[in-house]
Amino acid sequence: MSSTFATAAAPAAARLSALLQHAESELIGGNAIGPLLAEARKLAGEEHAALARIALLHGMELWRSGEPRQALRHWIDAQSLAQAADDPLLMAEAWLEIANWHRLHNDGHRALRLHEHALTLAGQAESPELQALCLLALAADAHAIAAPDTARLARQQALALRDAIPPGAASRWHEQLAALHLLEGNLPAAEEELRQLLPVQSGRARLGTLLQLGQIALQHGEPEEALPLLQEGDALADASDPLACTLKDTLAVALEQTGQIEAAVQLRRQLRAQRRAVSAQSKPPARLHGLELKLQLMTSELEVAQLRTEAELERQKLQLLETSAYRDPLTGLPNRLYLNERLPEMLEATREGMPLSLLLIDCDRLKDHADAFGERTGDDILVALAHFLSEGYSDTAALVRYGHSTFTLLLPGMTPETALRLAEQIRQRIAGCDWASLKAGLQVTASIGHAAAQADDTMDILLLRADLAMYLAKRQGGNCVSDGDHAP
Repeated sequence: MSSTFATAAAPAAARLSALLQHAESELIGGNAIGPLLAEARKLAGEEHAALARIALLHGMELWRSGEPRQALRHWIDAQSLAQAADDPLLMAEAWLEIANWHRLHNDGHRALRLHEHALTLAGQAESPELQALCLLALAADAHAIAAPDTARLARQQALALRDAIPPGAASRWHEQLAALHLLEGNLPAAEEELRQLLPVQSGRARLGTLLQLGQIALQHGEPEEALPLLQEGDALADASDPLACTLKDTLAVALEQTGQIEAAVQLRRQLRAQRRAVSAQSKPPARLHGLELKLQLMTSELEVAQLRTEAELERQKLQLLETSAYRDPLTGLPNRLYLNERLPEMLEATREGMPLSLLLIDCDRLKDHADAFGERTGDDILVALAHFLSEGYSDTAALVRYGHSTFTLLLPGMTPETALRLAEQIRQRIAGCDWASLKAGLQVTASIGHAAAQADDTMDILLLRADLAMYLAKRQGGNCVSDGDHAP
């Protein structure tokens, strides 16, 4: 690069960064960011990471403007761009929003899988702030699919990271925590979080918060407190905004409950006329088949088995079991596809009283080891761990390479108490190995998360509890065991 070009590029990059930061700040306040994003797009050129950030912000603005379908389209674009940029932080943010969309469209199971993937990426990006948001989202997913113990564990871990939330990201934290409290039915806690948002909000964002606070006040039987909140929201509302109709409905209830019947009747008449006008002008929504297909293709890497048809699985099952499709090429262990096949069968056996424990074993600081000693050493560590972990278990146990640095040990027939003792033995043996024989100065430890199958557990829920336990072990400094069924 010539010095002249470098000099010109540096101010442009700084201007782009400043524009995106300003857009994020304006979005938090509920202000329009379209012109800022348009200017940023001109400066971004073909830079995938910058374009991914722009698409993310555009999607968030559309979501808050009541256009969820268009928001999803931009988040999908953001995910593709982030993947092209090989940026785990941006990929995590995109999956977080896509997964939120799924939960709010009543697909809690898919939301949980995608949020768990976002949490893994946030860990790779070393972003405790984003990990906290992913954990809150996972807690909401677990509530949505009626898994309260898992929701409690995810919420506890999110709260443990609260101090990592910088002031600039506090609004997202308050929004997600308020939503979770509402799912839990904890209205006072939700109100407290929502009131933290009002000082920094304007426009539609403020309208939404005022509406929620008004609804909470009405549920508390306090229409006098709800009334000024809803009246302020009504003054902010755009007649064409669907949220405005919901607010006017709620305001009419507050007016009725405070004895202002005539005002309530007049408001309902206005609302009926407004809805007729909107209905006459509205067009049938565009079909989403193409968008849904694109999203399904993007998530296929996360859900390989789920995206095969039942007939294909039945025809290919035996053949795949005998081929490399179920094997990790580096370690020779069964892979995630095998886990997707085998774990549901083990869970089915628990319905008849057979205990099942699961350990997630993650190599601490593997990236640091690879940076210090070379990528080959990182691979050698994983191969050595795979060999080490394969020894000494019953014939029914199954060891699987679950992620880049993570192994899953399935222990059918083993009680939680025995599994936890085994986990501690594994931890001690890994820490006590002579790793220096592999590379002088090398010392390897592991963080281990445990979960025992409970009644009505799905594969996703059991893995998530173990995953959350493993994250807790890492936050405690690594080289320890954490129990997902009895987390503090």
